[in-house]
Order: sequence, then C-alpha cells, then structure tokens
Amino acid sequence: MIILLTGFEEGAAEDLEFMDTAAHEFGHDVLMASGGLVWSWGHEGTSTILGNDVAGQPTYPPSPEPINLMWYHAGTQPADYYDR
Repeated sequence: MIILLTGFEEGAAEDLEFMDTAAHEFGHDVLMASGGLVWSWGHEGTSTILGNDVAGQPTYPPSPEPINLMWYHAGTQPADYYDR
C-alpha cells in the first residue's frame, strides 16, 4: 500500500499526476545511463532533445496495453491512463 502525505485523498488526481511525473523524470536518468543524452532528452525518439514534436509521434495504445511513460504521445490522454 502506498501512503501519500499530500493532503489529498488516496487516488486523487493530483497524486496520480505527481507519481506519473516522478516516474517520467526518474526515467530520464535511466535512459541517460543506458542510451545517452539524445535517447533520454529525446524521449526514446518521440521528440527532439528540446522537447519538440517529431513526425510520426506515436498515439496512445488501445486499452488494456500499457503506456510508455517516457514517450511523447500524439492525441488526447485516454480516460484510463492512470489505470494502466
């Protein structure tokens, strides 16, 4: 069980967004160590190292497939984003 001390109820949207962002930012360190600057800052090839969109940016996969937290996705975030 995860105990969050943010003042919000467990599972609140703010907590979920914080955990998602924390996992994404930690992923940059992992990608930097394993793939280098371009792979890390380029979000595994889904953006430029400056964070700009690239041609062929992936869309969110259909449910129930997992979502890669490091990718920049095209389209609207699915309603079940945090459930995956």
